[in-house]
Amino acid sequence: MSNDTFQELYDKLIDDNIKLRNTGIDDLSVWSVDYNGYGRTVAIETAQALESITSTGSIIVTAQHGAFLKIRSKCWVRTAIGDSKAVLHSIDIVSILLSEDQYIATLINTSE
Repeated sequence: MSNDTFQELYDKLIDDNIKLRNTGIDDLSVWSVDYNGYGRTVAIETAQALESITSTGSIIVTAQHGAFLKIRSKCWVRTAIGDSKAVLHSIDIVSILLSEDQYIATLINTSE
């Protein structure tokens, strides 16, 4: 593969990633519990919105896919024992949430 071909594919990937992060999502909500234990339903309107309403240390618990821990701005890992330590992007987490069958995942925010 030539350098130019690589750069073209890379630029397209970055553009598509930005579009995907900003694409509107209909009817996706999580039950958000803050550090005091108070909960409320929060709409996830874009993948970028998920990034902004969560902080490092936040946990999302799903019925079908288990729990995920936010380790950096857009990076998450599965928390189950024995799971591979693959790093997931916020876009992956949104995809997982969308695949849940009519179940509201729980988001635990650890920061004030």
